[in-house]
Amino acid sequence: MWSAGSAAGDNEEMVDIYEDKDHARKDEIAALGGQMASGTNVFSAFYDRLKEIREYHRRHPAAHVVDVEEQYEALFKEEPVIEFTGEEAHGKYLDLHELYNQYINAKFGMPRSGKKESEDSHIEYSTYLNLFSQPQKIDRKLKLTRQYREYTQNMLEYLVYFFQRTEPLQDLDKIFSKVW
Repeated sequence: MWSAGSAAGDNEEMVDIYEDKDHARKDEIAALGGQMASGTNVFSAFYDRLKEIREYHRRHPAAHVVDVEEQYEALFKEEPVIEFTGEEAHGKYLDLHELYNQYINAKFGMPRSGKKESEDSHIEYSTYLNLFSQPQKIDRKLKLTRQYREYTQNMLEYLVYFFQRTEPLQDLDKIFSKVW
């Protein structure tokens, strides 16, 4: 609702703006003309700096000028090289041969039957592929060994490395924060 008091206040504010008591209008007009608040001319400051740069390059002609756009174009043209083993088939399969060897050479990787240890008593690689994702089948006292800790650490490192190569744009920290 309109009142006489608010109209009087608005009127005083308009008079202050018209009289330019805070010099805002004057500064704005000066800026449009190339003057800074300090009184220096923007255009002369620009040309002074340009002159300094030209002098520098005249004194140092061997200085290499970097074209940032050219560098980015070269980066985009390069095809990223992602190393996979032959068994991984460009990220389609896991290559668990090293982990398999570590598994069969550890106590927790021995067959659980009453047979004596022998070279032919180790499990086959295809059997390992079915077992490696079932750690609950390994005895608890065997899980407390240094060998098992090293095996699980190597497994985690390999799986993280494989994931980083197959899904390079995924935020691994974000995924781990959801898991932990």
